[in-house]
Amino acid sequence: MGDPVILVARVTPASVGGTVQFKDGSANVGDPQTVWSGFAVRVVTDFRVGTHELTASFIPNNPAAYQPSISNIVRLTVRSHNP
Repeated sequence: MGDPVILVARVTPASVGGTVQFKDGSANVGDPQTVWSGFAVRVVTDFRVGTHELTASFIPNNPAAYQPSISNIVRLTVRSHNP
C-alpha cells in the first residue's frame, strides 16, 4: 500500500446536492462520493506505479436545476511505493 492520495472536487454553488464519481481514465475510483458543503472527497492508497488520468464527474440530485459536469483531466504519476 502506498502513501494516501486525497482526491477533492469542488462543486458550485456549495448548496447544490449530488454526488461525484472520481475516475482514473474510464475506470471508477471507488463509489460515488456525496457532495457536502460544495466538496466531495476520496482517499486512495492503492494507485499502481505509472501515470493516471484523473477526472471527477458531478451528478446532481436535481437535474432539472443543475447539469451534470466533468472536470478537466489531472495527471498523477506514481513513481514507487514506500517499502
